[in-house]
Amino acid sequence: MTSERVVANHFGFNEPTEVILDYQVVDNSFTMSVIKNENLVITESDDSCEEELDISDNHSSEISSNEYADNIYHLFDNDSNIVMHEFLDDRFYGWKLKVSKTYADKTKSQVMHFPPETAKSLLRGKKYVYIKTPHKLNGIRCTITKAIRKAPSKKRIKETYLTTGWYDWVRANDLMEGDELQFQIDDPLDVIEVQIVRANNCK
Repeated sequence: MTSERVVANHFGFNEPTEVILDYQVVDNSFTMSVIKNENLVITESDDSCEEELDISDNHSSEISSNEYADNIYHLFDNDSNIVMHEFLDDRFYGWKLKVSKTYADKTKSQVMHFPPETAKSLLRGKKYVYIKTPHKLNGIRCTITKAIRKAPSKKRIKETYLTTGWYDWVRANDLMEGDELQFQIDDPLDVIEVQIVRANNCK
């Protein structure tokens, strides 16, 4: 891997810059997109984030990381027999996203924002989640990114959204303008069920 200093010099970066690296399987290379948003400060993302420490929630677990992975993966070991929970749009455990023309643009990487209360209460300390879906890329792991946006009023707005992994899921499922995404978090909280309701009523 090339060092960050060499990359910064080559592309003319003279300050911390958020970019998206997209792996191209065909020619075994990466494409890089620069996210230009001076009002957005990334605070946590993937393995680089610091753990949020809260003594009241700091309960030790007897389960190993490998055992936990096995418990997660068994949810995705049979794509032909996926059972989805009933969708409940309460803006906490369940919420909707209407696919706009911009979101359906295949040339851009679109994130998925969590409702604020969902992020605060259910995703605390988590670095990634898995997607459970009857559509393509069932079981894909998605990175949780946390950021603070500076509003015009100088108010700091906390945002939590999916990035790496989610980009692939969106592209693979060929989302179209007018489609509706239904999200549901149930048990375990590391798994998000995603259902596509097509604009033409064809799932």
